[in-house]
Amino acid sequence: KISRWSSYEKHSIEIEDADLDLAIDDIRGRYGDWEDVSRKSQNDDQLVLDFEGRVNGEEFEGNSAKEFKLVLGSKSMIPGFEDSLLDKEPDSEFTIVAKFPDDYFKQDLAGKDAEFDIKLLKVQENKLAEINKDLFEKLSMEVEDESAFRTEIKSRMDKEVEAQEKALTKESIYELLLKSHSFKAPNATVGEQSELMRKDALMRIGQSVENAEADLFPLESFAEDASKRVRLDLLFAELIKFYEIKVENDKLKEFIAEEAKKYKDPEQFEAWVVSQPKQLEQFNMMILENQLIEKLENDLKSKNKVIKFSELANK
Repeated sequence: KISRWSSYEKHSIEIEDADLDLAIDDIRGRYGDWEDVSRKSQNDDQLVLDFEGRVNGEEFEGNSAKEFKLVLGSKSMIPGFEDSLLDKEPDSEFTIVAKFPDDYFKQDLAGKDAEFDIKLLKVQENKLAEINKDLFEKLSMEVEDESAFRTEIKSRMDKEVEAQEKALTKESIYELLLKSHSFKAPNATVGEQSELMRKDALMRIGQSVENAEADLFPLESFAEDASKRVRLDLLFAELIKFYEIKVENDKLKEFIAEEAKKYKDPEQFEAWVVSQPKQLEQFNMMILENQLIEKLENDLKSKNKVIKFSELANK
């Protein structure tokens, strides 16, 4: 039971003209050319460098690279690494210090300072791609001019925003459900979910459970999220029963047809899906979840929350 004073947040995202301009500049940057410059490095430059790191004088796994490409401001390295590369001359050598985060996925490195010897080979500046037919072809866009290009990008942003609004609203509903139903998930089930989460995290970096060291994504680090996932699954199952939600064949066919539009050969995808029981089961669960969210949105109290697209993009 949910208190009549409780409510979920129904999200809406506002896109401004400046957001569209930034999105287009981002596309032009991704399809632009990196050109060598002789000045000192600054944010948004791409650096080409060799580096070798040590912790307490000892090398560690992944401590070095040759001709490594790094865009300053991308925040793709540990804290302090990129900041220490600002205002540096190309073809220079120096040493920097950066610190591994306390929650770093390898426990033996978490919270430790690392010293890196740097050889900065090149500083490069991005020359933005021109908005022309060449760019349209690279993007597989059937547009003829800049005006039509902007309209198409805005349309794609609208679709992205619609999906994000639904995801954020769904997340708020599930947070409300968890807050309103306090119970402990079975330890065994939480343990199994933690193992699945760790396996997935390892796969994302090309590792396996069999070969990975125990301190690489330690199992206990997934316990909180695993407990939340199990509790949501249990609530989900009970609510499906309560609302007597079922997946009709027509709904499944519509869902598959919509998913098929994402592929070059929709008919081939549809033929493949119907022969894959696990994929069909996954689609069934997704449809059930969508129908449940619709029910909950109608039955629960809500309050509107407006987010600027720029705020969401900077999170």
